[in-house]
Amino acid sequence: MSHHLSRVTKFLYGIGDSGFSLTSTILGAYFAIFLTDVVGLSPGLAAIAIFVGRSWDYVNDPLIGHVTDRTRTRWGRRRPFLLFGSLPFALAFAMLWWRPPLATPAALAAYYAVAYVLFDAAATFVYMPYFALTPELTSDYDERTALTSYRMFFSILGSLIAVTVPLALVNGFIPEHASRVFTMGITFGIASAVPLLFTFFGTRERETFMEQEKPTLRESLRSAWKNKPFVYSLAIFLLTWITIDIVQAVLLYYVKYVVQREAQSDLIMASIFVTAIVALPFWAWLARRWGKRQTYAAGIAFWAVVQIVLITVNASTSLPVILLLCILAGLGIAVAHVLPWAIIPDAIEWGEWQTGERHEGMFYSLTTLISKVAASLAVPLVLLLMEATGYVPNAATQSTSALWGIRIVMGPIPAVLLCAGIVFALRYPLNRERFAQVVQELEARRAGQVAVRPDAPAELGFAVRPVRTPWERRIFLTFPWRIYRPRQGEHDPLWVPPLLPQRAGVIDPERGAFFEQGEAEFFIAWRDGEPVGTICAAEDRASNAFRGLHDCTFGFFECSDDFAVAEALFNQAIAWGRARGLDALCGPFNLDREDSYGVLVEGRDRRPTMLCGHTPPYYQDFLERFGFAPARADNLAFALDLQEDTPALQRLARLADRVRARSAIAIRTADLTQWDAELERIRQLLDAALAWSPDHTPWQPETVAALLEPFRELADPELVLFAEMDGKTMGFFPGIRDLNEAFAKANGLRYPWDYARLWWAMKQQPACLAIKSVLVDPAYWNTGVAVLLFDEMLQRGRARGFQWADLSLTSDDNPQTPILATRMGATLYKRYRVYRYTYGLEEAAPAA
Repeated sequence: MSHHLSRVTKFLYGIGDSGFSLTSTILGAYFAIFLTDVVGLSPGLAAIAIFVGRSWDYVNDPLIGHVTDRTRTRWGRRRPFLLFGSLPFALAFAMLWWRPPLATPAALAAYYAVAYVLFDAAATFVYMPYFALTPELTSDYDERTALTSYRMFFSILGSLIAVTVPLALVNGFIPEHASRVFTMGITFGIASAVPLLFTFFGTRERETFMEQEKPTLRESLRSAWKNKPFVYSLAIFLLTWITIDIVQAVLLYYVKYVVQREAQSDLIMASIFVTAIVALPFWAWLARRWGKRQTYAAGIAFWAVVQIVLITVNASTSLPVILLLCILAGLGIAVAHVLPWAIIPDAIEWGEWQTGERHEGMFYSLTTLISKVAASLAVPLVLLLMEATGYVPNAATQSTSALWGIRIVMGPIPAVLLCAGIVFALRYPLNRERFAQVVQELEARRAGQVAVRPDAPAELGFAVRPVRTPWERRIFLTFPWRIYRPRQGEHDPLWVPPLLPQRAGVIDPERGAFFEQGEAEFFIAWRDGEPVGTICAAEDRASNAFRGLHDCTFGFFECSDDFAVAEALFNQAIAWGRARGLDALCGPFNLDREDSYGVLVEGRDRRPTMLCGHTPPYYQDFLERFGFAPARADNLAFALDLQEDTPALQRLARLADRVRARSAIAIRTADLTQWDAELERIRQLLDAALAWSPDHTPWQPETVAALLEPFRELADPELVLFAEMDGKTMGFFPGIRDLNEAFAKANGLRYPWDYARLWWAMKQQPACLAIKSVLVDPAYWNTGVAVLLFDEMLQRGRARGFQWADLSLTSDDNPQTPILATRMGATLYKRYRVYRYTYGLEEAAPAA
């Protein structure tokens, strides 16, 4: 659904920018020369005043942008600020141009710094909501360019007035004309506030956005920095408008001292801005044909060439040549005014499509904030450069070095910045076609419409569809929070959130190790526009080929307490498997069989340790109601108390002493400097020690490397043990602090501050020593090497202050580990079960 606007609405919206253009252009063109040539400050002091004043925006802009995002009134979210902020805006601008009766330059500089702070605060309260109105008035790609063109017509018209009329009112920036400057400030303060009232009464906000949830400040900031189109548009805007700021700041100096035509300065400036106004329709037309980024690149490249040429101009250059260059520059300036502003709102839809939230105020506040940060540095640096090259205020003639300083700031520096903007424009990821797709999906989503598969039963009231967009991928990854930590309802204190950055890598076909040997599809079940369940269907080709099976595995299974949802998810996974010639559904495990293996069927009184899952009790019921049967022996988790020296542990120590006395088995710790060699030893042991398991598939080197790489920095080498005899590696026994104790406090790293929580939690001494693998080559099972490894590990664990050991990821039919764990006095505290459902290929496969 497009939102076309009437010409009256475009006119009344566009006229609002004339006030901002008047104030910003007057400040950019005259404030520096006012401070130096009227007030009498040195360029250095003027630079300090401007820097201090503009630095307030570092805090001011994002806060006010966030306030407007959260505002809800009968007039809308943005328009009230235009009504109530117009008068403070006018008064604050006028006070910038008053020369107070202060005796010292330092006091004067302090006054203008404070006045600038107040003006920026008042200005932000009106222009931030005004800018954020653009995406709220229309979502049409080209209509936004047209709306921005109307706005930029008034913006450039305001700039034209600002560079001509003040000169006529002031009649020269000299100390004797201080009262005229103040009169000019009052006049244009009032003239700048009135257009905001036209915009307030002449526009209406879309009610759709009034109904959306109010975002938090952290959510808005996170959404902005994760939005790739916004980051690119921010760079484009920054490089373009910092160029305009620099050119505005130095233009009068250039006219007065380089070309020595101060008397014609109004004509020179008028030629630039009149051309820009006339050129606006041409660039808007070209943007509809070429697209925004290509048109921007062409126009800005043209302007950059003109700026380079300006370095060759001097006092002997004729006025017609100067005016011709001004006209050519005006063509480029028109592009700079329209297209960066037209590109930014498209990123807002992208952000809503990606996250489900809108943050117009924050996006626009960050845009202006970044440009102001740059301008607060760039314009003072220009003044400092002029001082360094020998500029003398009001001197009849300037030195050669001072003139070259002005030329460099006017020509090459802007050209370089403009070329950098072109680079970002050409890499901008959102064109007209992609944007249209995003808007179409958003309109359907806002209306609560969810695409339904043709074979989905109508009576279910929901649909299952594959994950396709970044927004849907985030929903898929964060859905478990809806089950275990809902906003309303009972939280499950034993659930440990997965780390989202790590899990995002697992499901990414470009990064996930699984996709080197298989394929997978991820699905979300939707009801009335809300997600109610997730599942992954996968084919592990290497495992199926080795075992002669045709299994479709499933994982990432989470759903609300509704069997109809689970049934639809299972059927979707079956349909996916049938379409690929697979005849059974097996799981759950999350692509890697060692990650959250099975459904928890016993042991809901303790939190799981790392790599072990935690599921609601109704998952087992849903699987068995659907027709799943246990696929193999259950996976077990044992707990061993390390604080008490039990008879069983004493017996283990005596057995270990006898093994040491009668054999040449050596226990060594891991050598992390020989990482690749150690990985190869582990891989060989995995294949040898697990060959008895019906689920075993030979391990690939890259799979082992991907599995163990996250532990490389976390492992304590003194707790990673190898058993060797006669140069042969017999066993591998790794112990690691239970990371789930820290992960439980990190909230899955959903928000930036969660990283600090994880860092702090990782500093704490964990209670549990997690032992996830006891690998012994079957050729050495009768040597007592497992006893020796257990005894050595338990001694080291006690010495490091661990209170208990977790022995898990072992199965009920393992020929060694459960027996040994029981003999040591360990107790079984959790049981996990994997299920299989054989559906065959008799029925035709529905479209997946």
